[in-house]
Amino acid sequence: MGDLATSARRVAIFTPMPSERAPLLKLAGLPKPAHRAAVVTGTIGRFEVQIHLTGIGTEAAARTAVQALASFDPDHVIVTGIAGGVDPSLHVGALMVPEVVIDEGSGRRCHPVAIGPQPAAGVLSTSDVLVGDVEGVERLRSLGIDAVDMETAAIGLACEAAGVAWSTFRAISDMAGASALDERVMGVV
Repeated sequence: MGDLATSARRVAIFTPMPSERAPLLKLAGLPKPAHRAAVVTGTIGRFEVQIHLTGIGTEAAARTAVQALASFDPDHVIVTGIAGGVDPSLHVGALMVPEVVIDEGSGRRCHPVAIGPQPAAGVLSTSDVLVGDVEGVERLRSLGIDAVDMETAAIGLACEAAGVAWSTFRAISDMAGASALDERVMGVV
């Protein structure tokens, strides 16, 4: 855990949707781009940054990551956005800095570098399949999954293949399978 390496000068930040990118731009003091511009370039402190919209899903995220890694040649990559909580102790609004990220399709694991004050903890699973039923959530819990998303592992695996350090921060936006759980609790199912 700590800060970006002192040798890092170029940072690529990946986020799936414009609504996830907007707070980053505001925080960084970067201008709002033209409608749906895929890349915003600027400077934040001593870092040259590119903020990339990946689109939703593993295929779009992997494609964007591979292109950005080749064209921008970052020293470090940061993956941001939202995730669905699986662990009931992760409440909506909680920040997850996972220790391990799993690509559910292949079972491959990747390991982000923790930066900042929050220590890495937990497991994030990436899949193109939304978990909408109680059984799916229970399966994820039994596997030790704490949260789910649709992009992080694809980007992390691309970074690790290219030898680029990467980190991830995901805000819990909802609980996976929440509507199914609500229906079961309320006796609808």
